[in-house]
Amino acid sequence: MENRKFDITLETRRSVSDIIFAYRQIHSSKPHPLSLRQLAKEINNALQGNHKAITYQTIKNWEDRMHLPRVYTLYTLALTSTGWISDLAHDLLAAVRPERYQPATFIGQRALERSLIDTGPLKPRYDQHYRNVNFSSD
Repeated sequence: MENRKFDITLETRRSVSDIIFAYRQIHSSKPHPLSLRQLAKEINNALQGNHKAITYQTIKNWEDRMHLPRVYTLYTLALTSTGWISDLAHDLLAAVRPERYQPATFIGQRALERSLIDTGPLKPRYDQHYRNVNFSSD
């Protein structure tokens, strides 16, 4: 059995980047995506002071494939948040630790599937599928 802290492969970085990008597109005020600052604010509100604040630069580094989120941060976020922020945390956990976690939404599933496809050097370029799908649980 392979012993590792977490997966830092290019595929993992692609998955994390795709998930961040997709959530920013879906939870936006059309036609502009949710800003990095707005996403950081939403995440920090969900963490409720239980963790060191997440900056917009941190989220930019996740989306640009420079760094990966810490598992502890994602785990805390998954436990303390509700709604789409909880889904985001679960999808990111599935990307970083696929052997332990399953994606919570179609976004996470699609990102894991697409992680094997080269989506460019920095940000993913999603097809229009995400702009037309309703992800609410009606």
